Amino acid sequence: MREPVRTVVVIAANPALSSILAAMLATDPALRVRQFETLDAVRTYLYLAAVDLIVADFDCEEAPAAELTLALRGNPQLDHRQFEVIALAHAIKPATKLEALRAGIAEVIVKPMSPRYLRERVQARLRTRSNYQRPPTPRLGNEALQALIRGSDNVIPLFGRASDRPRHA
Repeated sequence: MREPVRTVVVIAANPALSSILAAMLATDPALRVRQFETLDAVRTYLYLAAVDLIVADFDCEEAPAAELTLALRGNPQLDHRQFEVIALAHAIKPATKLEALRAGIAEVIVKPMSPRYLRERVQARLRTRSNYQRPPTPRLGNEALQALIRGSDNVIPLFGRASDRPRHA
C-alpha cells in the first residue's frame, strides 16, 4: 500500500534558501511541497488546506519559526492546526531552545545543513505521524471563499457589490 501524499510548507530566511529546500523536498514523490515568504501567505493556505509539516526558520524576518508556529496553532479560525514543525537556526542558544519548547516545535536543525539531511528529517518526522489520520479538508462554498479572499486582500471595490449596481436594460 502506498503512503499518502503529505503536504509540507517551507518558509525560510530568504527566497533562495526556500527554493533550494523546497526543490530537494519535492524530489520525494510522497511530498507535496508548498513554498511561502510570509506568515499571511501560510495562514491563507492553511485556511484552504491541511498541512502535515512546516519547515520554518528562526532567522526569517517575516515570520520567525516560533512566532509563526504560535500564530498558526493559536488561530481558532484554522481547522488544521495539527502539524509538525521543523525549525532551522544558525545557532541554538538557550533562548532558542526555550522558544522552540514554548511553541511546540518538534525539532531544530542548525544551519548550514545539507538539504538532503533536511529531507531525511522531514521523512522521519512524517513517518512517526503515519498513524495520525488527518481530517478531510472541508470544501469552501463560493460565498465562504469570497469572504476569505475579501478578508485577506488589499483590493477596494470601486463600484460596490454587484447586487448594489443598477441593472441596465
